[in-house]
Amino acid sequence: LGLCLGGGILAIASAIAGHLDPDPRVLLLMDEGDPTHVIVMASLTVLIAPIVEETLFRGLLLESLRGRGTRTAVFGSAVFFAVWHFIPSALVYYTLLGAALGGLYLKRGLASSMAAHACFNGVVTVAAIIVVLGPGTSYDVGGLALTAPVNWSEDHAQEASPDSLVLDGPDSQVDLNLILGGEQPFNADESAQRMRISPDLITDGATIEADTIREVQLPTVGEAVEADVSVG
Repeated sequence: LGLCLGGGILAIASAIAGHLDPDPRVLLLMDEGDPTHVIVMASLTVLIAPIVEETLFRGLLLESLRGRGTRTAVFGSAVFFAVWHFIPSALVYYTLLGAALGGLYLKRGLASSMAAHACFNGVVTVAAIIVVLGPGTSYDVGGLALTAPVNWSEDHAQEASPDSLVLDGPDSQVDLNLILGGEQPFNADESAQRMRISPDLITDGATIEADTIREVQLPTVGEAVEADVSVG
């Protein structure tokens, strides 16, 4: 039941989005792609969450409501389960999921609802790992090659010139504007100094980290200036 529900919902969401589209919260928390984030998030979703939530909402809450009738107990605990996840737009979705797990608990017991819950979360978690660790999507912006993570996609709703790109991520949007041309020859020292003086970028909350500004030699390009950028 857990695998079928998780796979079905993932398939519908991905079909609507046009790409593999797991739970954005799971994706966001393991978006760094490093082993620590992936292992911790997988442990939370597949092990800890099913044990805690099933004990709380089925083992305790549903049981405490059984004196009011089975239907009230199942849907009452399901509503609290939905509110617990604190996503207003997904209240119906989580209520139905909670009701399915409640019905399974009544028929097969707490271990069974925990197993189904773990399998459901496992499908979403595996999909998120595939997205995070998978190859990125490549874009060409005015001759500049850019590779973005799979879970970032181009925003076609925005009007963009051949020298600009708008990308939508799990929780933010980034605008890339490439400034081409200019009669003056490129000077790495001057460019690095300008970046130190004006570290703020066009995108809200994006800042150049001054201590990371460095002059480099790039293949096929030559002299260049690189820097790390924080977006948050």
